[in-house]
Amino acid sequence: MKKHTLWLVPVIIALLAGWLMPLDASAHPGPGKFAVLISTGRTITDNTKLHSEYWYDLVLTYNMLIENGFTHDHIYVLYGNGTDFASTHAAYQNPYTNPITDYAVNRANIQNIFNWLASGNATEGIPALTNNDFLYVWWMGHGSGGASCNTSFSVSTTSQSVTDTELATWTSAISYRRRAFVFMTCHSGGAMDNLQNATTVTMPSCTCTQSSDSGMYDVWHGQWTYWVDGALRELLPTGAAVNSEADGNNLVSLQETFNWGSGQTMGSTPQLSDVGSIAPCVFVRLEEPGENVEIFSKDHVNDDATVPSNPNNEVWWHGPDLWVRHAQDGGTTHQEPEYGQPNYVYANVHNIGCAAANNITVDFSWVEQTGWSNPAMWNPIGTAPIASLPSLNSTTMNVPWTTVPLPGFYCLHTRLNVTGDLENADGRAFMDDNKVQINVTVENNWAGAGWGWFFFIENGGEEFVPIDLIFDTLATLPGTAVRLELPPDLKFEGVKGAEVFQSEDEWTVLEIPAGTKEPARVVGVQLEPGERRRAILTLTLPEEAEVGEETMVTFEEQVEGKVMGGIKFVSRAAEPKTVMCDLLREKINVFRGLAEVFGLDEAAEVAEICQEMVRSGECGDKGTFIDSMTKIAELEYVMGEKLQEISAEYGPRYVRATEKLLRAIEEQHPPAIVEAQQEVLLYASIILTDALTR
Repeated sequence: MKKHTLWLVPVIIALLAGWLMPLDASAHPGPGKFAVLISTGRTITDNTKLHSEYWYDLVLTYNMLIENGFTHDHIYVLYGNGTDFASTHAAYQNPYTNPITDYAVNRANIQNIFNWLASGNATEGIPALTNNDFLYVWWMGHGSGGASCNTSFSVSTTSQSVTDTELATWTSAISYRRRAFVFMTCHSGGAMDNLQNATTVTMPSCTCTQSSDSGMYDVWHGQWTYWVDGALRELLPTGAAVNSEADGNNLVSLQETFNWGSGQTMGSTPQLSDVGSIAPCVFVRLEEPGENVEIFSKDHVNDDATVPSNPNNEVWWHGPDLWVRHAQDGGTTHQEPEYGQPNYVYANVHNIGCAAANNITVDFSWVEQTGWSNPAMWNPIGTAPIASLPSLNSTTMNVPWTTVPLPGFYCLHTRLNVTGDLENADGRAFMDDNKVQINVTVENNWAGAGWGWFFFIENGGEEFVPIDLIFDTLATLPGTAVRLELPPDLKFEGVKGAEVFQSEDEWTVLEIPAGTKEPARVVGVQLEPGERRRAILTLTLPEEAEVGEETMVTFEEQVEGKVMGGIKFVSRAAEPKTVMCDLLREKINVFRGLAEVFGLDEAAEVAEICQEMVRSGECGDKGTFIDSMTKIAELEYVMGEKLQEISAEYGPRYVRATEKLLRAIEEQHPPAIVEAQQEVLLYASIILTDALTR
């Protein structure tokens, strides 16, 4: 009982900070994961075959379960005389605060632990399992049997035994959704017929007529335990990686465990009993292994549907399962949504449940924010229904985004719902495997030219907390210029890893070194809850950048070291034709919007010139592009006076960009023309966005 009371100390402290409720250790709201580990001998010396394995295999299995999300107070260990063994091997010493072992191993205690899991025992702090729970039973020791396939499991410490029939009877009263038995004993295949049903997976180390054996690896181990635990950890004690996960969902199922483990060198033939065909959909790492309905989309490439999805601060806002295309072409490379024209939003949906998921809804939405927000504030794009998605299958859905309402950067979301697996109320995608968020912006650019983006720094929380802005340039090409501009009245404590100066309009400018291991930081940004401020980031590609090369800066907002949101800014070196045509295509709808909102005839003419250039294909001809830029620049310069009246903050910046454009045209330097024209587009977009959101 000592483990199950002492492990509750943190929980008690947390409760005292809240409601001061009394804690009943036997209360179990469920669902949960539980394990019973039975090692039927006692190790008293290291490095001895058919003896030391009792402790080594127990530690290996215990650690495997902890790594897969089981909690100490839900793992019940029966071993030796009830005390841990003090191994001389560091890897097999108890690394935890409390002992691993709960009870001495004998018939009475084995029967007791299963009885308590069936009915609960408040004195021992053991809850009664429910039909929402998962139970993992591991048995290590000797066994006897023969052709009749009636197995008897020895309890070496007491010279007792437990028959397969008794074990089946003792465990039959326990409620569970799914359960798994792993045996490392001789003749253990004889237990399969007694335990099998549609919700049970049994993996004995051998047939009912075979013996099982040990092997020397890092230390002596039962062979089957060594391979099973290695498969479920995806790592062997020797440090060798294990490729047991075979279907790309980042989870190792019991079926994959058996497939990989049984393929390793052993002196016996492991068996699998799975009459309900559930082994492929039971993943011990999940909070609720073997659910009938379990759908999810990935927050990042290694997302395995556990929550939170970013235990190691993974970038959760740039996953592979949400992207945008300009056409409904089935492409899987993300394209930036273009203002004023139809776009298509795609999502991958995975069903890792044991049954078909029927009548799924995939809701797409957008918000102009970098972090999370209240889902009630998200703007709907559309809903894609999925009539039925079979177990262990994936599908791709898309909806048209008929009108991108504003120029600029978007945070996109998907929300998955199906009866039996609904989204939760948390707006943070990393806290719900039914939500995905993507904040990524990719632009084609000319080598040697700069490209700027505006984005928002925000406090998406409910209270004032200092926010750190992190700019990781490790993935930038050598020679990339990285420039960050922060608004004049944004308060912060300091800057690390960047040169800082003030611009002529009193913006704070950071010049951030490219390719550094340590990111640049703006520390202690002060924003009230819900407040957000615009910032501008510009990446200038090195002149020697080759077509297809990308330079990337990853921006993150952090609170006390925890990633709360972010954006990937990517500038890709492209063929001049692509860059010129993309730039003119983006200008069409922005300047058409300026004409409609502000009545600017010059803006309408710019949009018309750009549209004709794109339509005719002449946008890709360098000479024609420069000629058209001459006319466009003159019109844009004339607009400057009116835009300064409209926006005192960004109008002057727009004018300076047009002056820069005119100088570049005079010098007939295409990369400089592209850079200056993109600046004009940037400030025109900001002015239009501010007008549309008033």
